[in-house]
Amino acid sequence: MADQQNVDDDEVDYAGYSGLKEFMSETTMHGVQYIFRGAKLLRFVWLLGVLGALSGFLFFFITAVNNFLDHPSNTKIDIVSRSQLPLPAVTICNSNIAQFSALSSPYPHYELNCAFVCSVFNVTGTSSCPLSRNESNQIIRSDTRIARDILLDIGQAKTSLILDPAIAALNNVFPAAVPYQDSSSFRSVVTSAGLCHTFNHDGSQSGVERVGIDAGAKFIVNIDQPEYAGVTLLSAGVEIYLHPPQGT
Repeated sequence: MADQQNVDDDEVDYAGYSGLKEFMSETTMHGVQYIFRGAKLLRFVWLLGVLGALSGFLFFFITAVNNFLDHPSNTKIDIVSRSQLPLPAVTICNSNIAQFSALSSPYPHYELNCAFVCSVFNVTGTSSCPLSRNESNQIIRSDTRIARDILLDIGQAKTSLILDPAIAALNNVFPAAVPYQDSSSFRSVVTSAGLCHTFNHDGSQSGVERVGIDAGAKFIVNIDQPEYAGVTLLSAGVEIYLHPPQGT
C-alpha cells in the first residue's frame, strides 16, 4: 500500500508539472515560454534572462517606491469665491475695411480713398479698381493725409456698426447684469483690421456678478452689407476680439 501511495503521489506531481509546462509554453509573457522549449542550454539562457529582467524590475520598482515615500507631498485646496468678475475689453471690427460709399462719387476724397485701397490690397488694374498702380501712387502722394486718417474715413463708423435705437427697449424687456450697450460706450481705434470699436477700453465698466446667458454684455451690430465694395473681402461678418482693458 505504501508503494502504491508513493506512485500516486509521483503521478500527481508529474501531472501538475505537465500542466505548468503547458501553460508556460503557451503564455504570451515575453521570454517565459522559451524556458520550456528547445535545447537545455537555450532554455537555461532564457531562464537567466527572465530572472535578470524580473530582478531589474523589482529593483527599480522598490527604488521608485522608496523615493516616493522619502519625499512626502501635501496638497492644499482653497475654495475662493469671487463676488464679481471683471469684464474684458471687447473690440468689434467689420470684416469690410472699406465702405463702398467712401470709394464712390460724390464722397469727399473718394479718389484718394479708392487709390489707397487699391494700392494696399494690390488690386489695381482690375474691374473692382480700374486705376493703375502708378495712378494710385500719384493720387496718394498728392494728398497730405496719412493712412490712419484714410482708414478712419473709409471704415464703418461706430454709430453705424453699433445699433442704438432698440437699446432702451431691449434693456427694459431683457434686463441683464450688464445692459445692452450703445455706441457711446465704445472708443474707435485703427487696427490692422481697419477701423474697429472697443467697449470697456479703460476697464471702467462694472464686472459680472453672476453667470449665464443674461449676465454678460450684449451688443447689436449692423454689418451694413450693401456697403461691401467687394475689393477687400468677399464674405460678410464681424470680427470680435476679447482682450484686457487698455490693451487696444
